[in-house]
Amino acid sequence: MKGPEAQIGEWKLHQVTLEDKKLYAEYIKKTTWPVNLWSANFPFIWSYAQSSRRSLFWKIVDDLLVTFMLTKEQKLSLFCLPFGSCDVDRLITVLHKAMRYCSLYNHVRGHYTKIRTVNESQLAYLLTSDKFNKLFALKKLRGMEKHFSIDKLTALSGKEFASLRRHVNRFYRLYPEIQFRDYMPADYQQTLALNRYWEETAGTKYKSIIDKEYFNAILKHYRELELIVLVAERKGEIVGVNIAGILPNGEAWGAICKTRKELEGLHEAIILKMVQKINALDPTIQRINVGSDMGREGLRRFKEKFKPVLDLERYRVYLKQAQP
Repeated sequence: MKGPEAQIGEWKLHQVTLEDKKLYAEYIKKTTWPVNLWSANFPFIWSYAQSSRRSLFWKIVDDLLVTFMLTKEQKLSLFCLPFGSCDVDRLITVLHKAMRYCSLYNHVRGHYTKIRTVNESQLAYLLTSDKFNKLFALKKLRGMEKHFSIDKLTALSGKEFASLRRHVNRFYRLYPEIQFRDYMPADYQQTLALNRYWEETAGTKYKSIIDKEYFNAILKHYRELELIVLVAERKGEIVGVNIAGILPNGEAWGAICKTRKELEGLHEAIILKMVQKINALDPTIQRINVGSDMGREGLRRFKEKFKPVLDLERYRVYLKQAQP
């Protein structure tokens, strides 16, 4: 079932709705270039659109599924690389066609045209075409996208994880009363309260983290989005939440993780619990993408505890004749 149409310039675009999940899954599965960007998945695309600041749309352009973002300032851009199957030169052609359309729409408003984010793996693929550097310009974004090994974190063996093991074991000794379990809809208000607490405490250090805009929506619709939600409970109070998912590209997605900061070791413990859960659900999943460290040293050091097996730079892509 297609979402409601909107006339944006000369093209009719379909607004992204929950009913589009199957469409995105079909196109992502058959995509022949890397689709391991943290934000290039349906749960994020849909939840990011649940804001008065923007709307997200899709359109099939020359057999590829293209996702557009329109801000309240009427800036039109591509949200991520298209999904589908073709060679690199045809992908570049579709990218250029879609971005030229955005550029024409934005021109009278003086806005720049861009692809919001691509990662290093995707860029390496795009650069296999001689056309890319002729048509597009790049801006490097802060922070590295981190991918953890499911197998290594499930085993948690060897010297490389000795410090993490000690830290988590100490947590279990200090807080034997904390239990990890699957989230239930009855936990909704308590989990929102935890998120508000996090924003007022730990969240003040990471104002560039954008999940404030979609936390409620993703939690409320986790079943429709087929996400996994674990909570940590202490004496009837929700003190931690971790939201993740298994994606059509065969990888796991670490969406959101919030804990009470005074409970030392809880954040590490609930991440490891989620990894174990994913491994139990599908042992073929090799990696979980937990997103960027946003260029923040504290966040980078924390994620390095889990010994990422893949660190990817991130970029913004502009039309060469319309870059800032």
